[in-house]
Amino acid sequence: MIIDSHAHLVPPSLLDSIRSEASRFPSVRTIEQDGSLAFSFAGAKPTRPVSKPLGDMTGRAAWMAKNGIDRQVVGGWVDMFGYELPAAEGAAWARLINTHL
Repeated sequence: MIIDSHAHLVPPSLLDSIRSEASRFPSVRTIEQDGSLAFSFAGAKPTRPVSKPLGDMTGRAAWMAKNGIDRQVVGGWVDMFGYELPAAEGAAWARLINTHL
């Protein structure tokens, strides 16, 4: 069995929740860009937009099959961890991300 032990994932459901629950995160500015989101945390420089392959499960499965990869260990996308957020808001942000992973 071949396992890719380092992959990032941003499920589309997470982006939907961020859009619909924006009022819960006053220190997070979302930036719509080319159908995706970028973020600015607590006034910091904006992140890169979330690239489409990070949430494309069909494309990911096809790529894995083509490359003989049986499983992936996935984690969040580091750009959107929001380390700059105030503690309570950052904890809620982390819970939201973890719920969707």
